[in-house]
Amino acid sequence: MAAEILSCEVDKILNALFDPWIIEDKETIARDILKDIINDSVKEAEEVKAHLEEAKEPKHRLPLLEQLLSLLGTSRVNPILSGYFFKIIEVFIERKQLDFLAYIFGFKEHVENLLVHIYDRHIADTIKKIVSNEDRYFAGTTGNEFIYEKMLIIDKLIDMLDASNPPESIRNSSYVLCDLIKGKQHLEYFNEGKVLKRIFSVVTSGNACSLCAGIEYLTELLKLNAIGSTTANTDNLYFIGYDNFEQIEENNEKKLDYKELMILAAGCLPILKELLTKKGEIKYETQFGAKILPFGGDRVKVINFLHALMEIKDDIFCQRFQELEMPSLLLELMEIYYMNTILHTSICKIFTDSIKSGTGFLIDMVIFNVNIVYS
Repeated sequence: MAAEILSCEVDKILNALFDPWIIEDKETIARDILKDIINDSVKEAEEVKAHLEEAKEPKHRLPLLEQLLSLLGTSRVNPILSGYFFKIIEVFIERKQLDFLAYIFGFKEHVENLLVHIYDRHIADTIKKIVSNEDRYFAGTTGNEFIYEKMLIIDKLIDMLDASNPPESIRNSSYVLCDLIKGKQHLEYFNEGKVLKRIFSVVTSGNACSLCAGIEYLTELLKLNAIGSTTANTDNLYFIGYDNFEQIEENNEKKLDYKELMILAAGCLPILKELLTKKGEIKYETQFGAKILPFGGDRVKVINFLHALMEIKDDIFCQRFQELEMPSLLLELMEIYYMNTILHTSICKIFTDSIKSGTGFLIDMVIFNVNIVYS
C-alpha cells in the first residue's frame, strides 16, 4: 500500500520526498539554512530565494528520501521489499529525473549500496534504470557529470564479473551490461581494447559463471554488428538539443571495429573447446527410456557465441577455428546429443550461415568437415 501511494505520481507526494524542509528529529534543515541567511546578512528577497533553491541541491540531506534509501543500508535486502522499492524508483526516474539522479550521485554511498546488493534482481533493475536513463535532456555540465558517474558504475559492473563474486551478482551484472549493449549505449567504451581484455580474462578465469557472463557480454556486442556513431564521443552530441539529436541518429550507421575482439576470441578458442568436450558427466534417463548426457546452458551460450563470431567472417579467427577442428567437434556434438533440439538448431546456424555467406573458405570448411564426420 505504501509503494502504491509513493508511486502514484501525485505531485504533492513526489515534491514532499524531495523537500529539504521536512522536520528530522528535533532539528530542522530549515533552521540551518536560516542561520546561514542571518550570518550572511541576506536581506533581499531574491537572495533568500536563491538560498532556498540551494537547499534542493545534494549538499543537503532529504530526510524522507533518506528513509526510503535506508532499505539499502541492510546487510541483505528483502526481495519483496526491493520489488516495491524499484516500483517507486521507476516513478522518480520518470517524474523527478534530475532531482533523483543529482541526489543519488551527490551522495556516493547510495550508489555503492546499490552495487553491494546487485545480487537482488530488483536492485539490478534499479541500477539498469539509473544507468540507461537518457541524458540528452540535461544540458551542459549536469549532463556531462551524470555520464561520468554512469561510466564509473559501468566500470564497477565489469569488475563484478570477476569469479571472486557470488554467482547471483555475476549474473545480474552481466544482465545489466548486456541490456545497455542492446540499447546501443556507450558502445565504443564496451568495445575498447582495455575493456575487452578484462572481459576475456573473465572468460578464461576457469569459473563457469564468470565464463558465461563474459560470453553473454561479447555475444551481445557481436550481435549488433554494430551501430556506433560517426563521432568518437557520442554522448556529448546529446546535449546539442533534441532537434539535432534526431538528425544525429539518422547518420550514425557505422560498423564497430571488431579486430581486437576477434584476435582475443581466437586466443581463447582452446578454453571454449575444452568446455564443449568436458568429460565425466552423468547420463540422465529420459521418459522414453533412453539415457542421454546433459547438454547444459553453458554449452548453448558457447555455441551461440561461436555463431556470432563466425558471422563476422574474420580470416584469423576462422583459420584458428579450423586448426582446432572445431567444425568436426560441433558435428560430433550433434551426434552425441541427438535428442537436444536447441543444440542442433544452434550448430546448424553456424554451418548454414557459413554456406549462405558465399565466402569460399567457409563453404570449403563446411563441406570438408561434413565429409570427414559422415564418410
